[in-house]
Amino acid sequence: MPGIDEEIMFRSVLLGIMLNALKARISFFNLSIRNPSLILNGLLFGLVHGLQITEELDVNFDYLMGLGTFFYGYLYGWITIQSRSILLGVFSHNFSNVLIHLIPMIK
Repeated sequence: MPGIDEEIMFRSVLLGIMLNALKARISFFNLSIRNPSLILNGLLFGLVHGLQITEELDVNFDYLMGLGTFFYGYLYGWITIQSRSILLGVFSHNFSNVLIHLIPMIK
């Protein structure tokens, strides 16, 4: 159940630190970004999942995987902040992991 350790690291530890360290709203030009901690947390989540190391120790980045997991990282962070608990994020993460592996088995 990798969703548990990932949620503890990304949503409990990293998101907690970023929420305390960053402003609640950042503005540049005419664009106002509410809660940049969620975006940064999602980016880190996407980067970790998009990086791939081959058996020959070549480092590749799967942009589609990185973009998809950025979205999910943002979503799990939002769920964690809204519910004020990491549990709903853990359940959501593990549920989506099960679906990702279950759907190809059904075909």
